[in-house]
Amino acid sequence: MSRLQRNLPFSQFSFDEFQQTSNYRVANAWRNPDAHIPLRGGLDGINVSDQLFDTFDKKMDDRIQNESGTMSHMDLILLHGKNLGLGSIFDRIGSEFRAYDMYRSKSLAFSAASQGTGHKTVFAVDLDALGYVDRALPKLIRLRKRNPLLTVLILSSHFNRDDLSGERAAIADASIKLPSNASGIMRGIGYAVHNAHKRN
Repeated sequence: MSRLQRNLPFSQFSFDEFQQTSNYRVANAWRNPDAHIPLRGGLDGINVSDQLFDTFDKKMDDRIQNESGTMSHMDLILLHGKNLGLGSIFDRIGSEFRAYDMYRSKSLAFSAASQGTGHKTVFAVDLDALGYVDRALPKLIRLRKRNPLLTVLILSSHFNRDDLSGERAAIADASIKLPSNASGIMRGIGYAVHNAHKRN
């Protein structure tokens, strides 16, 4: 049999354009002559997969931007710790929300977050304020169990990059690498809210 051909099992349901002559039919393996074009194209050498992800990110950013009006109906709680400058950024961001509270006390911040109306509250946590990761994780997991609808955004100078995917839903809906700016943090909050709505 030719390398360019393969046997495909034929379904019990046939289509008009394909005449069933036996239990198998012969088809070209590569119908599209461009099936093996290199993933790097054009003179600029931009990776096609990078272009796809950039396009996806742009569409997601537009969708998040359209949903940003919901922030005015939400409360924002910040646990602020060691990262200087974060407070002034959140003071500016806070005006976008219905209410904004900043805490330096871990117990008060977590108490306020656990009692907040979950789907209407964003809890932003300066993770560096919680100390070692093995101390921080149990607190975040307990909070998630107590208030599962709560949107949680974690921020840390120890992260390698922003993670807006929501893959760590057990502890947070998005994470931001510090230092960041107001627009970067607002983008993170938008993704966190979006991921929390999808999760619930």
